[in-house]
Amino acid sequence: MSCFARSYWWQAGAGTPETRSVLEGDGTVDYGKSMTRRTLRTLALCGAFFLGSWQSMAMISVNAGSTPLRPHLAESFPLGVDKVANLDSRLGYWEGPPFGGGLYTFEYSCRGTKEFQRALELFAAVRSRNLEVVLHDGTPNSTFLKEQGDAVWTMTVWQPGHWHRLYSHPTKGYRLRADLHGQPVPAPRLDLYLGLGAIDWEGVEVPKNISVVDKRIRSAKYQPTKGALLFGEVTDMTTGRPVAGARVWIRQYDRDAKEYADKEPQAETGEMGEYRLEVVLPKGYYEICYSKDGYADRTEACSLSGGLQVEERLAQLVGEASISGVVVDTAGNPVPDVWVEVRSLLGMDGRPYRRLGYNPIKPFAVTDSAGRFEIKSLPLGYTHLYSRKPDLHSKSNSELHKIPSYRERGMGMETDVRIVVEGTGTVRGNVVGVGENTGRRQVSVHMSALDSGNRWGGSMHCREGGGFAFKNVPPGRYRLSTMPMLPGMGDDPNAKIVEMGAGVSLNVEVKYSTGRDLVDKE
Repeated sequence: MSCFARSYWWQAGAGTPETRSVLEGDGTVDYGKSMTRRTLRTLALCGAFFLGSWQSMAMISVNAGSTPLRPHLAESFPLGVDKVANLDSRLGYWEGPPFGGGLYTFEYSCRGTKEFQRALELFAAVRSRNLEVVLHDGTPNSTFLKEQGDAVWTMTVWQPGHWHRLYSHPTKGYRLRADLHGQPVPAPRLDLYLGLGAIDWEGVEVPKNISVVDKRIRSAKYQPTKGALLFGEVTDMTTGRPVAGARVWIRQYDRDAKEYADKEPQAETGEMGEYRLEVVLPKGYYEICYSKDGYADRTEACSLSGGLQVEERLAQLVGEASISGVVVDTAGNPVPDVWVEVRSLLGMDGRPYRRLGYNPIKPFAVTDSAGRFEIKSLPLGYTHLYSRKPDLHSKSNSELHKIPSYRERGMGMETDVRIVVEGTGTVRGNVVGVGENTGRRQVSVHMSALDSGNRWGGSMHCREGGGFAFKNVPPGRYRLSTMPMLPGMGDDPNAKIVEMGAGVSLNVEVKYSTGRDLVDKE
C-alpha cells in the first residue's frame, strides 16, 4: 500500500500563558488557528482499516499548572472529581491513551500528611463505587517534576463517555483493547508514592468507602533479596486446574540483532502451579514467558526497575488448535496464492494471548490451487485474519474468527473460514492550487470512503510537485481532499468525489484546501 499512517499530537496549557500545538509525523501540517481543540480531539477517535490493519490517529494533551478545569471538561467526569482535580497542589495533568483519549492523570505535590488527608477526603466524596488508593515505594515518573517540584501522588480518571465509545460497542469494542471490551468504566484511582517521606501513611485516616491496595515491597507475600522477584500461579484456562511443570523465564527483544534473548535463571511451576522467579537485570522492558508441552506458550509484557521489586503474575494457558478455510472471489471461485496471516490472537476468555515468536513473525499460510489454507499451532480462542494478494482486497479482514477446538478433542469437527476478495483499482493525481501560504510544509492527500460498510481509507504525503497515488483501492465511492474530513469540520468545498471499480485506473486533480477554508465555509 502506498499510504501510511501519521500520528497527530496536541499539546496545550489550558489557561496558561503559553499554548502550543505540535503535529508530529514525517512533516508538519498547520490547519490554521481557527481549528478548535474539539476538532483535533476527534483525530484520536478516527481510525480506518487498511486491508485489515489499524491506521489510527493518536492524541495526547499536556496541561501544566493548577488552573481550574473548564466547565465542559469538569462536567465530563463523575461528580466530585473536579474538586480534587482543581486543588492548588496540582502540578498539571495529561490525557491519554494515544488511541481515543478520555483517560486523565492529574499529578500533585504535597507538603505534608494533613494536606494529603484533606485531599483524600475530597476524593472519598467522588460519586463512584470502588474508589482505590494504591500505595507505592519510590517516586513517580513525573511529567512536571523538573520544573514544578516533587510529585507525590496522582489521580487517574476516565471520562465514561470516552470509555464506552472505545470499548463498549457490542461488536467493535474489542478492536483497540480486547481485554477491556465490555468491562465497566474503571473507578477513579489515587496512586500515592511514599519514597520522598513527605506523607506519614500511618497517620492517614482512610475513609470507609476507599479500598487500599498496598504495592510496597514490605507488604508483599515474598521479599526479594537482590533484584526483581516475580511470583504467581499458572492454570489451565479450560479447566481452571493448576498446570504443574510449566517453564517460566524472562526474555528481551534485541532490536539490533532482531531476535529475543532468554535471561537466566528460569523457574518451573510446582504441583499447584505455583512459581517464584528472581532475576537481577538492568532497568528496562522485558517479557515473562510460560511454556508447557500440550499448551500454547504465552508471553506478557514485564517492566523491571533495575532494583528491588516484587510482583505477582497469574497466567492461564490453553491448548493448541489450527484454523483453516478457503479464499474465494465475489463469484465464489477459489483464489490461489493468497497470503493469509494471523493479525491478533485472543484466548478463550476473549483477552489477548501473545505467543512466543509471534512478534515480529506472525503465523501465516498461502492458499493452494483450491484456495485452501491452514494455520497451525494457535491457542484455542479467536483471531483476526489478514489476507493479501496484489490487485485484490479482502472483504473479510475485520471479522473475528473462532480458532476451532473440536478436532483436538477427537470429535472430528472443524469450522472453516471463508474469506472473500475482490478486484481493486488505482487513483493517481496531483494537488493543484498550492499557494505560498504552505511554505515548506508537506502537502497531504486524504482519501475516505463514502459508502456505508466500506472501511477503506487513508492518507499520504504528496511527492514534490503534488503527485500522489493510491493503489489497491476497493470498489466504491470516495472523497479526496487535502484536509481530513472529521466531525465538526464541515465540508471541504474543494473535495473531489471519485467512483472506483475493479481494474479501474483514474487520474484526478485535487484543489488544495486549508483549515481556514473549512471555517470560512461554515
